[in-house]
Amino acid sequence: MKSSAPLLTILLALLLTQAPSSAALAQELERLPSTSRASHYRLVDGDRRFDIDLPKGTTPSKGFPTIVIVPGLEVQTEDYSKIRSRLVREGYAVATFEWKENEDYDADDWDDELAELTDLFLAEDRRSGSALRGKIDEDRLGIMGHSLGGSVAVLAAARDWRFKALAISGPGGRQTDFLRRARELKIPVIAVDGSLDRVAPPDEASGVVLERAQTPYKAHVVIKNGNHRNSPADYDSDYVLDEGRWKMTPIPFWPFVTYAWTYPKVEGLKPIPSADQRKIAFPYIVGWFDRFVAGKSSDPNGLANGERARRELASGKLTRGTYSAAARSGSTTGLVGAIND
Repeated sequence: MKSSAPLLTILLALLLTQAPSSAALAQELERLPSTSRASHYRLVDGDRRFDIDLPKGTTPSKGFPTIVIVPGLEVQTEDYSKIRSRLVREGYAVATFEWKENEDYDADDWDDELAELTDLFLAEDRRSGSALRGKIDEDRLGIMGHSLGGSVAVLAAARDWRFKALAISGPGGRQTDFLRRARELKIPVIAVDGSLDRVAPPDEASGVVLERAQTPYKAHVVIKNGNHRNSPADYDSDYVLDEGRWKMTPIPFWPFVTYAWTYPKVEGLKPIPSADQRKIAFPYIVGWFDRFVAGKSSDPNGLANGERARRELASGKLTRGTYSAAARSGSTTGLVGAIND
């Protein structure tokens, strides 16, 4: 009797060539309900996704300038609704990242997932028949991150030349590799922090990133009595969290103790209302992207050249408002990746 193995091999090969790949099965662009100002989509690829907001109205000839938002640890895309809405209102498309509900502590793993999803996102802009086709200006991309997402945003901006500007708020986490990689940053960087941030103290986190970044365009804004959690996220915490630490808890069975990474509350410290913090913070973030991503030459409120920071420092809203000489100059001539004035 002749063996049927060759026939089985042929059938198996045919099945494999006909079956779509798991990546193709997982990737999906879903249309979400629209709002008055924006059309909303969700790009899903396995356990990672972008929630995408597109301004309504006429699409620019090359697409919208686009900002990628990287949330903090265990913070979801919907917890950044206010900054997303603000950016859309100013004419930006927004893609907010989520992976495994953002519960992983490893910033490098986040960055790996973000890199692959960003490629898929930009491919949608070029794919015939996609709802995103022609909507994203790949020459005008910016990235911002909060808390652990700030660390990831630093890694992404150091790695991916397509990002033209970076905004961070309280970058941190258990890993500090982002501080080393900050030396690879060559794009304009602004940090907008809170003075009561104990999770990622401004001098030890954003300050180090700015010191090491290899760009002449830098700014550091610190909001008086601002909180780590409340901006740019939507939270309304009336307490301050301390730096992260391991907490040991006894249990009545082997191994008799458990350890958990926690951020305990600090007694006696009360931040300013979250709405007030965001009201101060958001214009600086948007103004930075207006100048270095959208390429706007006009800055009447002095948001990207330090003038507003100087006034708000004098009025007591800020404890720091430092801008580099190049940032104060108002010119972007010769800047890597930027649109010249």
